[in-house]
Amino acid sequence: GCANVAMKKGLLLLVIFSASALKHGSKKRRLHYLRGKTGLGNQLLQFESMVAIAAVFDMELMIPPPSPMEHTTDDNWIETRVYDGNALGRVIKFDMQGISDPWCPDGAYQHPYERIEQVEPNRLPQDRDWCFGELEHQL
Repeated sequence: GCANVAMKKGLLLLVIFSASALKHGSKKRRLHYLRGKTGLGNQLLQFESMVAIAAVFDMELMIPPPSPMEHTTDDNWIETRVYDGNALGRVIKFDMQGISDPWCPDGAYQHPYERIEQVEPNRLPQDRDWCFGELEHQL
């Protein structure tokens, strides 16, 4: 309910206000994630969290290939249907992950399955790509 929304908004504020964006060499680190198999509101919450983390930590967001979404017959859901790609590109660097690409590349830090509000981005390795599985991010 409301407590979960407040907690998730608190995570975004924590990321935005307590993090320092670090650059490591000329190669931009990447943020990979698995899209949850949920409805629209939860899809948007997950995506907005990933955009915020990518922006604060100066990472390239790797958007997963299209996938089914609950409560619809849409088998090809992708966030750029809702968010304008050109506008998003002015905020963060992003790319679309290929359907045959591994969701989490070798050498990347794969975060253990935890609730999204338990993620502490400042404690994650600052010199590697990050991968987030289907974190529990439902309202």
